[in-house]
Amino acid sequence: MVTMKEIARLANVSQQAVSAALSGTDFSLVGDLSGATRSRVSEKTRKKILKIAAELNYVPSTASRMLKGGSSNTIGIFRQAPFYGIEPLLARELSARLAQCGYDTLDSNRLAMLDDSSRGRKKRMSESSADKIVRMMESKGVAGIIVFPGSNMVVPQKFRVPRLFLRTPENFDIHVDYDYGGRIAVKHLYGHGRRRIAFFSYYESKCHGRMTAWENFLKEAGIYDPELLITGAKIAENGGLPELVRKLKIDAIAVQNDLFAARLIRECLDAGIRVPDDVAMIGYDGLSVCELAAVPIATMVQPVCEIARKSVELLKERIDNKIVDAEFANILFKPKLHCSASCGCPAAPMQKLDLFNEASSWSLALAGEESAVLQSCAE
Repeated sequence: MVTMKEIARLANVSQQAVSAALSGTDFSLVGDLSGATRSRVSEKTRKKILKIAAELNYVPSTASRMLKGGSSNTIGIFRQAPFYGIEPLLARELSARLAQCGYDTLDSNRLAMLDDSSRGRKKRMSESSADKIVRMMESKGVAGIIVFPGSNMVVPQKFRVPRLFLRTPENFDIHVDYDYGGRIAVKHLYGHGRRRIAFFSYYESKCHGRMTAWENFLKEAGIYDPELLITGAKIAENGGLPELVRKLKIDAIAVQNDLFAARLIRECLDAGIRVPDDVAMIGYDGLSVCELAAVPIATMVQPVCEIARKSVELLKERIDNKIVDAEFANILFKPKLHCSASCGCPAAPMQKLDLFNEASSWSLALAGEESAVLQSCAE
């Protein structure tokens, strides 16, 4: 690796002058620490140093930049809970796209293990703990931070580097329009003639927007029944989902996610309840399990590629322009309905999501014409 010392030798100047020229400052320090004086770097000398550095393909040391308070080519991923649903896939897609732009990623969970105040605890993260993790990330020289959502989320109070809030509950830069997704799913079931449409959720905190959309649509249609909000506890109390379906005369269910939809379909079939004849279902996320379920699952597909691409584009713009306290962008992406056998439509194969660097992926499917071919970051 070419060093500043070698550049200084070829330019016949001091190493301090090379450091000043490469960092864009006008002065270099000459002498020992006790009696250091400032020496101006002339424009002619600066151009000479920059020309030699370019010819030698000089690359600044990441460690040196960090020691001087600069940033590394690393993006921090701040999260307060294990990745859930599509989040592992979204994180992987983000990492691939960031890598294409020259960035590594640093997960906050790795740093949390070093934080004695949170070690061994599963309690809600405090504001001081959240801030401490962010400070640790910044001390590692991260160029920016992506904040992922979490249950009972605590948001750090201060960031010293550009940040992007991704799918966070309240203030956000980029999110999925859950109100739209919830409404489209219920409206589609209603269009199939279903009138006892339930909403199933194990974790209500993760799909409040969709529950609200379900409730509002049924109220507008004049068929709302609060008994049709189904939770895991309610299923357990009533002897299982098949019993609830019969007891409440449920003929359709909007399900929290595809994995739960696959499980509910199996339970219904085992109990002699036909899907979709007796009860129709629509899942959420667009996971490939939809095609592997006993009855192919209709689902609302989350636009992972679009989200990842826009997230990297927006964060990189903030980093390049050194925008630390940016206003929230409030960008919403709409999920797409994929119809299939479980909702009463003909079974249809899902288009495979062309994840970056991973063609023909079975991780998630995309309903629509979106292509995940990543444009050059320079463009």
